[in-house]
Amino acid sequence: MAKKKFNFLVAGKPYFTEYQFLTGAQIKELAGIPVEYELYMTAQHMRDVLIKDVDVVNFARPGVEKFEARKPEEGVQIIVNGTPISYDKEKISYEQLGKIVYGGSISSQQGYTVVYKDGPDQNPNGILSKGSDVFVKHNMKFDVTRTHLS
Repeated sequence: MAKKKFNFLVAGKPYFTEYQFLTGAQIKELAGIPVEYELYMTAQHMRDVLIKDVDVVNFARPGVEKFEARKPEEGVQIIVNGTPISYDKEKISYEQLGKIVYGGSISSQQGYTVVYKDGPDQNPNGILSKGSDVFVKHNMKFDVTRTHLS
């Protein structure tokens, strides 16, 4: 009887294993990921989960496990007005997004509208208002546009 094959993706590239359980270190080795990189399990609408070298992943769960490797200092990449930006914090605020796009150039008579999508479970999509913040995940998208305050 042939052994069952478990498939998974690393950076979109398919890999296969006969083993139901692999550690983070074994996944990195199979995918040729440098040992100093961090391995993250990714899923749509969920925060990316860091898989440490000693953590065990069960491939028998439904669906195909997806992973990405990142240099430890990179944090996540967010997309702001179509531009990828490295971001290393757990949350981002309305004010931080305004500074990323417009610097300090917004007058008291102007504001901006912040719409986001592809976020984690806590905040998969929505509109960010002044004084608020949201959790971020890798490749989360933000659209920031100027508005006139009346």
